[in-house]
Amino acid sequence: LLHCSATGTPTPVYSWTLDGQTVDVSHAGYSLAMNGTLLVERAQLVDAGVYVCKARNLLASPKSEAQTVTVRVEPQIEFPTHNFTINFTTPMKISIGCSAVGIPQPVVEWQLSDTGDIVNNNDKYSLISDMERNSSKDVFEVTSNLTIRTPVTDDTRPYICSVTSPAFPTVIERTIYVIVLVFV
Repeated sequence: LLHCSATGTPTPVYSWTLDGQTVDVSHAGYSLAMNGTLLVERAQLVDAGVYVCKARNLLASPKSEAQTVTVRVEPQIEFPTHNFTINFTTPMKISIGCSAVGIPQPVVEWQLSDTGDIVNNNDKYSLISDMERNSSKDVFEVTSNLTIRTPVTDDTRPYICSVTSPAFPTVIERTIYVIVLVFV
């Protein structure tokens, strides 16, 4: 709910802008109360931005102070889109990636499926993460690449990309089944 109030004779008529563009309150997802309150139902990413209320009548048309609305977006894994199996034959090293988006910034971690252990940078594994922020809507994209430095057949197992957010209680996971085949 975004509140706006004005008094006057004749009674003012209210309108809202979002980032300078008129909000069409006849569209699904928006409703405007007689007192000027704007209800944004089931807010989505496109609803984020700076809202300004304008109350006008025949005599005046003052604007309200800007109200910034931040929409939180539950994290989603963009890549991989599904669980999958990948075979490596006598590899020098193995790299697998996982990419997630959300607001606020999602947290991406790798786990070993058989033990549940979180994978950290060490002699066996290398983790490289990158974060980009879409400045127009504050969407964060986090990419994490897990590299097995010197793979052996014991590294054959499911690896889980786990994505969380400080704003949502859910955990989203993708499993990548890595099969290492070493020929001598």
